[in-house]
Amino acid sequence: MFNVVIVDDEIRIAESIGRYCKECQLIDLIKIESNPQKLIDDLQNSTYYDYNLYLLDIEMSIRGDDLAKEIKGKYPDVQIVFVSGYEKRASISYNNNEISGVLDKPVVKQELFDLITGLSSKSLVLKMFNIYNGQNNPIEKPISSSDIIAITSDRSVISPDLPKNNIALLLNDGCYRLNSTVDGFIKKYQISSKEFVKISGSTYLNLNSVKEFSISSESIITKNDLKFKVSRGFKDVFEDIRNRFSQK
Repeated sequence: MFNVVIVDDEIRIAESIGRYCKECQLIDLIKIESNPQKLIDDLQNSTYYDYNLYLLDIEMSIRGDDLAKEIKGKYPDVQIVFVSGYEKRASISYNNNEISGVLDKPVVKQELFDLITGLSSKSLVLKMFNIYNGQNNPIEKPISSSDIIAITSDRSVISPDLPKNNIALLLNDGCYRLNSTVDGFIKKYQISSKEFVKISGSTYLNLNSVKEFSISSESIITKNDLKFKVSRGFKDVFEDIRNRFSQK
């Protein structure tokens, strides 16, 4: 999921893009800023630490590519997309390796949706260890949040040998560990509560991965037949799951 900052000194255009973003299921939070200097000032106060995608106009009082350098200097893992009239594309001077895409002005809703979908499919590139193959060397694996079935530090669920201060990501093709806390991973990669629900103090579960659930036994079975126990303090999660099933 993306939390998006739209920066354009033409507020009418920024608000129009914002309306499109509100219709995109892959976007959670939206912030509009029409003053690029204010954004630079606010970056120093960590006002934007919750945001992971920036849509930047090129032609402003501070050029978009200069603004991108400021943003990447503070938050190197965020994604940058330039919004530009076709005739202005040649003026983009920022290192193209740091740019995730370019949208033409005027922005077309479907083109925005296609770009967001493409970014989502390759939004996480993680160095992880395969839990079950016994290898000590990490692999670099591109994944999207939709690939994740569960995020957990519960050793009884995934592996009793899970190292301390590591979490396990249960994916469709296996189970991997990485050096992170559960809440730290959720925050850093903007894992949305629209996709994932917390079922215990140590586990988040992808709602789309649920195959069966039992309120009486307080348990959930995922599509790969792994069984998770829901802690007593998180039993209201069954309402979210029931709602998701009723929509199918």
